[in-house]
Amino acid sequence: MILSGLIVGGLGMLFLIPGILATVWFSLAVYVFVVEDKRGMAAFFQSKAYVEGRFWGVLGRMLFVALLLLVIYVPLITIFSFLLVGFNLSEQVFELVMGAAFYVLFLVLAPMTYCYLYELYVALKSIWTPTEIVNTGGRKAKFIVPALVGWVITPLLFGAVIATLLYGLRGEFPEGLIPENESGELSQEEQEQFESLLRQQLGDGDGPAGL
Repeated sequence: MILSGLIVGGLGMLFLIPGILATVWFSLAVYVFVVEDKRGMAAFFQSKAYVEGRFWGVLGRMLFVALLLLVIYVPLITIFSFLLVGFNLSEQVFELVMGAAFYVLFLVLAPMTYCYLYELYVALKSIWTPTEIVNTGGRKAKFIVPALVGWVITPLLFGAVIATLLYGLRGEFPEGLIPENESGELSQEEQEQFESLLRQQLGDGDGPAGL
């Protein structure tokens, strides 16, 4: 499960299409691991072998299940949230109750998803023609290396974008609005000038504004 999440997540962060491919190819890996006792990349490659030639059919069924869960999940949560509003709960209690509702729904809907995927696994396994599955280091690297690159590059790109935005915001503030001395602190005279300017801007001068 951890290896599956790392590979699918890494490829998904690197590019959208590889993430979709990995999700479909390796969707049955956990069942291969449990039922057939194949570990590591062997479970991934076996899952991919079951899916090959039936990719669009598997993808369509996975999208159907996701849409079905969404149709069930969203209305229930929306109705429940509206019912809670009538109790005038505090923000903390409301968030706690909604979190519990999310968790309960997950416990109910998640097993349904796993059962459906298991039935899909059984069906694909029954019609699969046994062939030799290559499990060499070179083939493993084709999936592991891009996944690792995705986990490394995506946070770096995200951090670069945030840093660029923050650096760009520096130009939005007029220079000299708050004068500073060499130590970075306001002198007494500068503080008085700034407070005087602030009062003028707020209309709080020697007398009431407009009189």
